[in-house]
Amino acid sequence: AKTAADRARQLLPQKFISKADYDNALATERSSAAAVQAASAAVDSAQINLGYATVRAPIDGRAGKQQVTEGALVGQDATTLLTTVDQIDPLYVNFSMSVSELARARRLQSNGQAPQVQVRLPDGSVYEHAGQLDFSGDVVDPETGSVALRAQLPNPDKKLLPGTFVSFEISLG
Repeated sequence: AKTAADRARQLLPQKFISKADYDNALATERSSAAAVQAASAAVDSAQINLGYATVRAPIDGRAGKQQVTEGALVGQDATTLLTTVDQIDPLYVNFSMSVSELARARRLQSNGQAPQVQVRLPDGSVYEHAGQLDFSGDVVDPETGSVALRAQLPNPDKKLLPGTFVSFEISLG
């Protein structure tokens, strides 16, 4: 259509084609250009829709048991749990400490560095990677008089699994 319109533009000044043929060639060129843009928009829309068919986890980890079988219809408006992903590295150790112990530990901390956490595995052996205290809650649980704390623990060899009960020692001062 572009070639025919270019040819018509060259032939019109010499009056080799009629004005109607010239107008038809330009209209066909513009119509074809619009069709190309519409097709490009359709491709973009199809790529967006294809992106909805791929599920990506926001974290690295191991996927658990699938909750939906392949080929099953899942809701578009409702959230459907497909599986759970457990973060393996790093792991977090959640624990609590009484307010009095926490206040004493904070007084003893002089260097300003995060306290080191050494974990003991269920079999009693010491885990080779030390962790660091990375979170301290600011609200006291009125039922227990304790504050929630969390330590981040590297797990590069993936020896520990999420949910494992461990004991630990924390050096606070």
